Amino acid sequence: MMEFEALKQLDNSLKLVTGDVDAFPIESISHSEDPLERTFCFVKNMRFLNSIGRRSTNSDFLQSGLVLLSKLNESLTPKQQKELKEHFGWVATVDNIEKAMCSFSKPFHEEKFKNINYQVDGRQMGTVDIDPSAEVSQNVFLGENVTVGKNVRILPGSVVMPNSIIGDETIIFPNVTIYSFTEIGKNCRIHSGTIVGADGFGYNFIDGVHQKIWHLYGVKIGDDVEIGSNSMVDCGAFTDTVIGNGCKIDNSVQIAHNAKIGNHV
Repeated sequence: MMEFEALKQLDNSLKLVTGDVDAFPIESISHSEDPLERTFCFVKNMRFLNSIGRRSTNSDFLQSGLVLLSKLNESLTPKQQKELKEHFGWVATVDNIEKAMCSFSKPFHEEKFKNINYQVDGRQMGTVDIDPSAEVSQNVFLGENVTVGKNVRILPGSVVMPNSIIGDETIIFPNVTIYSFTEIGKNCRIHSGTIVGADGFGYNFIDGVHQKIWHLYGVKIGDDVEIGSNSMVDCGAFTDTVIGNGCKIDNSVQIAHNAKIGNHV
């Protein structure tokens, strides 16, 4: 968790416009299309402003904050400013959204990943939940807190990093890498050489340097999905990357970070 004042230490242009920054603890950052409780979202232009809550079932986000580009906030009508005040717990501004995305996301990423063990197999730690019917080949690494469902088959050379879930009847073919915080549904087939959950290509060019946007979310793959060899599904920055039920993805395909693919595509 992070206090609003700690964020100000990372970017002294951060200014509270309205609301109570002590109304909820700040646990992470989320996407403006689906603001989550105890998080805040970035809005840098009218396109993002108009899409607020598009993927959410809620209309009020009183346990969420909003960080706007200061020039955008100045251009809003009194009615628009009033609506934001009514719908969000607090609203703040920064002078440079791209810079804030990089600097604000890093400490949340460090907090989320600081205690993850990538060195010791979770079976040695006693923290892996493997159904007795699953078949895990030799030379497979399973990270801590991995869940492997019924009749799953994981073939040699594959890596499943910590805090991931493999659903029932799924087959992971040789030399697949599944990063942390990945959820794979039932009856899926992931072919050799595919990588699921690596960081997306998210950078902002600031002061002549590419600065990283730290990715805070994972990948969620539905049931009955097949992904061909040497494909890549990047994890989400401020929202999960999602592949719906029944999707079929060919060899050598990249699914970029934050993408949402519907069912049976």
